[in-house]
Amino acid sequence: MRKKSTIIFTIAAVIFLGGQAVAGTTWFKKQINVFYRNLTVFVDGEQLDTPVEPFIYQGHTMVPLRVLSEALGKSVTWEEETGRIIIGTAPRSAAAPAKLEDLPVLRNVGPFYDRKGGFVITRRSFADGIAVDLGKDTKQAEVVIELRGKYAKLSGYVGVDDSTQNSKGAYKLTILGDNRQLFGPTEVRPGRYPIGIELGVENMETVTLRVEWFSDGPGDYEDVIAALADFKVW
Repeated sequence: MRKKSTIIFTIAAVIFLGGQAVAGTTWFKKQINVFYRNLTVFVDGEQLDTPVEPFIYQGHTMVPLRVLSEALGKSVTWEEETGRIIIGTAPRSAAAPAKLEDLPVLRNVGPFYDRKGGFVITRRSFADGIAVDLGKDTKQAEVVIELRGKYAKLSGYVGVDDSTQNSKGAYKLTILGDNRQLFGPTEVRPGRYPIGIELGVENMETVTLRVEWFSDGPGDYEDVIAALADFKVW
């Protein structure tokens, strides 16, 4: 083993990334003791040509991260602003969920609309969501919303808005992701508690919400407001 060396490093990802410029985050210098031993690295039987010589620090062997990762078939991304080193797939964003009504609509037969002022379903209030008026003039409706593979989950509540709870009408709800059935058809009736939904939509390009009116016994009129409340994707 070669003698111990005392080296002053700028403690930063550049030590292990191998030759990439460093800027943007807060850096500081630290004096550390390391050991050199003419170390060589082999990946699947092939010797790895490293831009700096591997060394041992506190019992750990330090090898340039970028060279080693790429030799193992993994990409390496250096985020200057955050100081993060990402090997392979980036972590999923923890961004706030998006409202379903704020996403691009590819098809709207019915039509569905952004319900201003929210809903009340069996006396439970919801701040926002989408709706469609079903009944005498509209027996079926469908909306196709673009996801573009950006989201992992879809959640929300479905019911009948209390303003039409005296209707004889009800509806069936079906939800599809990329034309594959994810939910339903499920019957949704006036005066029933909202139905909570949480579905996986990872890597899906579109989600389709389809409703169909049907008669559900006594009532003063046919029209009913199908309420899809608090629907979000993230």
